[in-house]
Amino acid sequence: MSGGADDRKRFDLDTYATLRARLALDSSDREQLLAEHDLDEESWDRIDDAWQDQLSRDLEADGDDVPASITRYSRRFEEVQRDAPGRVISLELFAECTRSVQYARDPKQALDKLGVTLSEFLKANQHWSPRIASEPEIAGRFKRALK
Repeated sequence: MSGGADDRKRFDLDTYATLRARLALDSSDREQLLAEHDLDEESWDRIDDAWQDQLSRDLEADGDDVPASITRYSRRFEEVQRDAPGRVISLELFAECTRSVQYARDPKQALDKLGVTLSEFLKANQHWSPRIASEPEIAGRFKRALK
């Protein structure tokens, strides 16, 4: 493909967001996941670059407002991440991961040392953050575990 619009035509925004989210969940199956979509690294990079360029242009064009494309992309990405199978780590382990990631040069390596994948950490963030914000008991447990 020649790039740009041609690459974006191959995958609509929802499909692109879904694939990006799935790749973020488990990179160990990256080659297989790309192959399921008739992609290799080179073709995926072109599509990824084309969509990232488009999303950046949309963001610049809308000034202070969040563009509909960014909202749509984010919503789909979060849905895929939230609905992915897998465990939700404990609040205490989430706090330990949060502390480790804050001070790490390589967040993935910090999580690996704790036996937590990036997708598990992201899933825990989606699970625990609203509860930390709205439930004083959970917030207190989280703060104590951070120390």
